[in-house]
Amino acid sequence: MLGVLVVQNRTPRRYTEDEIEIAQTIAMIVAELVASGELVNPLEMAQSSSGALLPLRLNGVRLNEGLAIGPAVLHIPKLVIRQVVAEDIEAELARLQRAVGAMQSAIDDLVAASRGLGAGEHRDIIETYRMFAADRGWLGRITEAVRSGLTAEAAVQKVQDDNRARMNQISDPYLRERLLDLEDLANRLQQHLAGGAAGLVAAELPDEFILIARSMGPAELLDYDRRRRKGLVLEEGSPTAHVAIVARALDIPVVEMRVSSGKSCNQF
Repeated sequence: MLGVLVVQNRTPRRYTEDEIEIAQTIAMIVAELVASGELVNPLEMAQSSSGALLPLRLNGVRLNEGLAIGPAVLHIPKLVIRQVVAEDIEAELARLQRAVGAMQSAIDDLVAASRGLGAGEHRDIIETYRMFAADRGWLGRITEAVRSGLTAEAAVQKVQDDNRARMNQISDPYLRERLLDLEDLANRLQQHLAGGAAGLVAAELPDEFILIARSMGPAELLDYDRRRRKGLVLEEGSPTAHVAIVARALDIPVVEMRVSSGKSCNQF
């Protein structure tokens, strides 16, 4: 038994033999897809058959000590790019320039707000992040990608994909972790291109919550209300990650949870 196909109607009626035969055919096709692993990951099926709905305890690595409890809020910053080819290159360049200005202004506000945390390594990290946002090489590569015919969003994604490919070849884990800062910036710039601010709207968040993320940059953590974010769970992180250092300055407990069964944090 792999599942049940339920067919319902708002008003009581008898289904014809042809309709029943069609439903049986659909059920057979879906069952074959499920059994072959093309529809549902076999690992997820194995977990569901062994009681995945029951409470699950996961082991993690402590990056910042502390204790926190609250509902989970999933951090998914990436936007869907709906148009890749630009219809008007000059208009796309103007959009990019406005978005970069808005992003840099918002980062200036974050830097100003972070001064209340006192002196320390976290201040250097946030200042460095602001320098990344003004890096001429990064912005120049995005501009050239737009001039080649891409929309501003697609250009940001192309440059980020190129950065990821290069950074993943670096063996030094500390340098590879800087990729998270660049991804943070790329996501932030795409948010401004879409006309919205980074992060979730405060009204949509619980009074207290635990952030769950695959990875996170330092500024992304600061986007959330300091009084409401109580903890952070990362799938990819380390004690030297910039987000972990900033979290220590904020006195936020941080745990790195690597899931070995093939499941991602985004599925919890």
